[in-house]
Amino acid sequence: MTYIAGSTSEEYQQKEGQKSLGYILGEGLRTIHNVPINHCDFTDLLSDKLIDMVKMNMNERESEVRVAIYNIFPNLTMEQLIDFLE
Repeated sequence: MTYIAGSTSEEYQQKEGQKSLGYILGEGLRTIHNVPINHCDFTDLLSDKLIDMVKMNMNERESEVRVAIYNIFPNLTMEQLIDFLE
């Protein structure tokens, strides 16, 4: 990370002719979203890892997971949810 001189969004005061804070923050977010991730070393958030985490939670906390699934997806079983995720 690199320090960039300027003010925080909390301190920003738009002056006549300047971009709005929303516009500036949108540009920053677009920049972040355009960072290529093809060769990212942080692979813990890959879909396979997430599915493995869900399966682990299902095995270790079955009753809690069943309640959560029923509350959020009342028409799905645990097996159907895994099929959907995969």
